[in-house]
Amino acid sequence: MIVVITAEAEADLEEIASYVAGQSPRSALTLIRALREKCESLADAPRGYPWSRATSTTVFDGDRSEAF
Repeated sequence: MIVVITAEAEADLEEIASYVAGQSPRSALTLIRALREKCESLADAPRGYPWSRATSTTVFDGDRSEAF
């Protein structure tokens, strides 16, 4: 499986990094690296992280394109 980080996700990561860097540039770098590693780990275990909506306790276990 290939993990693709969308332009929107990249922009979110940059915004998060900028916010955290205001307090600690080193912590921002560490956080962003950890987030990227977690995203990339999806390629190794795509079903290892159940998908669920933030407002729901239902876990979607099918084709994610059907959820939108």
